Parts: sequence; C-alpha cells; structure tokens
Amino acid sequence: MHRQMKRLGQLACLGAALTLVACAAERVEQEPATTTATATSSEVKLPEYPRTRKPGAAVSFKHAFEAKPEVDQLTTVEITVRDAYMDGTLSLTASGDENLVVFQPTASMTTSMAGADEHVWRVSFEPKSEGVHYLNIVATIEDAGLFPMSRTHAIRIEVGDVAASKTAAAPTNGEMAVILEAEETTE
Repeated sequence: MHRQMKRLGQLACLGAALTLVACAAERVEQEPATTTATATSSEVKLPEYPRTRKPGAAVSFKHAFEAKPEVDQLTTVEITVRDAYMDGTLSLTASGDENLVVFQPTASMTTSMAGADEHVWRVSFEPKSEGVHYLNIVATIEDAGLFPMSRTHAIRIEVGDVAASKTAAAPTNGEMAVILEAEETTE
C-alpha cells in the first residue's frame, strides 16, 4: 500500500511539472482571417492556408477527341496523362459503360515514368447508343519503395443530340413549380 501511494505521488509531481512546462511555453497567436483591398486596386489578398494533396497517385488528365462520337462509329480519344514522379511505372486501364465498347489493345497501357512528365495514350471506342456515356480511366503508379497508388478519371462522351435532353420541359399548365400531394407519417 505504501509503495502504491509513493508511486501515485510521483505521478502527481510529474503531471504538475508537465503542466507548468506547457504553461511556460510560448503561445502561438493566430490572427483572424482578414481580407485587404485598396481603393485603387481591385486585388483582394487572402491569408495563406495550408495546402493539402489529394490522396492517391499524383497524375492529371487531359483529353481530345479526333472526331465527334457517333453511334456504331469507331472513335479515338487522345488522353494526355501528366505525372509528378521521377521514376517508376505508370499503368493505365480504360473501360466503358454498358453501351460503350473499348477496343483492345488500346484499353490498357504501361509505361515508364522516368524522363517524360507527359504520356500520350490513344484509346479507341465505339458507342452503341445515343446519350451520355463515360470512359472510365484507372491510373496506377508503382514507385520503388512505395505502395502502389491509383487515381481514377471519367471522360464524358456525348453521342447524338444530347443538348436537347438537357433542358427540362415546361409544365403544360403554365406553372413554374409542380406541387404534389404528400402524406407524412412519423413513427
């Protein structure tokens, strides 16, 4: 019992010492976020905030179609993949939704990231119906000493007259809103 009381006293002294050290430490004052603008300038200066990186592979995508996609017509899209790695392997895979056929061997590509920062990949596909389809891209990087990391990207493909289907039809009674009957129950 005496031994436990002695141990408890030591822990209490340690806790008090840590509290005093923490109180004596220099406090970091944070200024509230403010904006400044001058009468002669329209420039607004905002305070710096910490920047965080998105999780996953550090790659970005750009694309350009060779021609406007049409139903049952082979179309090619040129995808430019930019990486931020000095070494390693970049693996790319493309897949389409149920009405978008992606042709082999362009459905996948593997390349070394040593040297070039941009990699051009041409993917051939054929839409089987009108409407909006998505070409799904998965990029996986494997760098020596790191776990493989992936990033996904989807390319929107509009086939046919999609612009007409984007606008909502006006109600026939001339009202701007449609009021529906509803019954609410709570249990």
